Amino acid sequence: MELKEYKCEVLIIGAGPAGLSAGVYCGRANRNTIILDGKEPSALEKTKEIQNWLGEAEIGGLELLKKFKKHAESFDNVEIIKGDVIALMLGMGMNMVSTRNANITADVVLIATGTGVRKEVIKGESGLTGFGVSYCALCDGPLFKERNVYLYGSDEEVLEDALALDQMGCITHIITNVGFDDLPELATEVKEKGIKIIDNMEIVEAISDSDGLIQKILCK
Repeated sequence: MELKEYKCEVLIIGAGPAGLSAGVYCGRANRNTIILDGKEPSALEKTKEIQNWLGEAEIGGLELLKKFKKHAESFDNVEIIKGDVIALMLGMGMNMVSTRNANITADVVLIATGTGVRKEVIKGESGLTGFGVSYCALCDGPLFKERNVYLYGSDEEVLEDALALDQMGCITHIITNVGFDDLPELATEVKEKGIKIIDNMEIVEAISDSDGLIQKILCK
């Protein structure tokens, strides 16, 4: 297969929200720009429902990502191409990035590949991210108002999140693999709020229902 040769002012590696946002700014600045879209899906693409995006009362992550791409591609000087980086050479007056299908030479390279795949702590967790498993209480808490929410951990952040979720109207529980006396002092306030703390317990698996949403967790 013959490699395609590209030359641009700005190469953006990553076509998630950060990369596409950078592409919009480059487009508005009239910079000849290529956005490299790899095969690993954006975390946004896996998000089932978003309620805190200004201007959209409710929207799915994939739909929102498509809007981002359409916005970036609305500029004549911005192009999105598919490919994963297999070689990278930066500096010495030239920046070159290679995929299996193309060589791209750029004046500037922006790396916007996100935080990467989160290491799975609980079996089944990664497949349910955005479908009942969340990592941001403040972002996603309102989605679970009047529903049972289980937080897992033993640090102060978990306790702070529990108080925040309780304030949002979630039926909040904490599962921790340490004893109550080993939790930070804030645990006393959490308990006084009526938030149930299940100590000396470990979550071992998250299980989905037939629709792919979280149904139950297994503990030991």
